[in-house]
Amino acid sequence: MNLARGRLETGWAGYDARFRARELSGAARVVSVPAWEGEDPSGLRLLVWAEQGIGDEIMFASCLDELIERAAAVVVECDRRLMPLFARSFPRADWRPAPTDPEAPCAGIDRHVAMGSLPRWLRPRLERFPSRPSFLTAAPERAAHWRKRVETLGPGLKVGIAWRSGLMTAERRGAYAPLDAWGAVFALPGVVLVTLQYGDCTAEIAEAERRFGVTIHRWDDLDLKNDLEGVAALMTTLDLVITPASSVGELAGALGVPVWRFGPPGDWTALGAGARPWFPTMALIPAPPGEPASGALPTIGRRLAGLRPEAVPVVSTKP
Repeated sequence: MNLARGRLETGWAGYDARFRARELSGAARVVSVPAWEGEDPSGLRLLVWAEQGIGDEIMFASCLDELIERAAAVVVECDRRLMPLFARSFPRADWRPAPTDPEAPCAGIDRHVAMGSLPRWLRPRLERFPSRPSFLTAAPERAAHWRKRVETLGPGLKVGIAWRSGLMTAERRGAYAPLDAWGAVFALPGVVLVTLQYGDCTAEIAEAERRFGVTIHRWDDLDLKNDLEGVAALMTTLDLVITPASSVGELAGALGVPVWRFGPPGDWTALGAGARPWFPTMALIPAPPGEPASGALPTIGRRLAGLRPEAVPVVSTKP
């Protein structure tokens, strides 16, 4: 794939063919104005419409500040759960929940563009990725609230963990790691574990706690799937987040929290750079070739051993 090899201009052009694929053929927004194709947006009122999943929306939102700065006005449709966080982080845009009907009218628009098409026009080369450590901002009052709660967990490296996607299919299973494969991490002293895994995982956590003799902290009053404002606030109190490919890592990276993302080698979103330029505080930890994502966990365990909270490495991906 061209994107995986760092051939961005060719790769992004090919990526724009995604709406011709069967699984996305009906997902394109239908708007009665031309598509924006990289022309000078000065004087234009643009509609940017979200696509794919929460993690994709967060990753591609890293392009928005440049567009908002240059265009006359930008209207963005996104997942309702992301609206408060995005609106705080990009206050000059007009934020609306993504409509359920792709043909819903949107008046007063000159051009439209899918959020996943923004990199084609705004990130044609690695040098065009900004080096800022974050682009999303958690609610200060909620971050302060969660800081107090996390402090009650006692001393140690505060590590948030996730282990799977919300969409688990047979072909995706190798990209994730069940909790019974986390022994190399759970065996480490001085690590305070906090779950960031959304969805129903009560039984998985209880079994891991029984088997490994660890505590994986969670709070019943925080909905990890739907309250993304609360999740973002909690993340900002952590020293590190460890996750396979999921929206958990995207959100943490967008907030500037150190993230170790593990999985099979060859992550195309690294764009041939060896790390993901969307998120300067994210490091990739690949599993050995031919192994599932869980093959990276022994390496993670070794890297975690002996780390102090102030010693978590932050990896810059600026070319």
